[in-house]
Amino acid sequence: DIYMLTKNGDTISCVMYHFERSYNVSPVSVILLAFANVDLKKDMEIIINEKVFANKEIRFVFKAEELKNIPQLKTL
Repeated sequence: DIYMLTKNGDTISCVMYHFERSYNVSPVSVILLAFANVDLKKDMEIIINEKVFANKEIRFVFKAEELKNIPQLKTL
């Protein structure tokens, strides 16, 4: 139900999902998503098919310029 749509029209599945529980201490919800093989030099869109409350697609659009300063993890 969560995937990324690239500017080229490629669909990339979410490989990791983590919902951070705050036990009603915080008024916000934190969700961490991970996608493999993503080119941060191109625009992308994250799409969530929400089926519980509104039964709609939720879309988040990210421009490549906004993602330039995201820290990268070193891989072995």
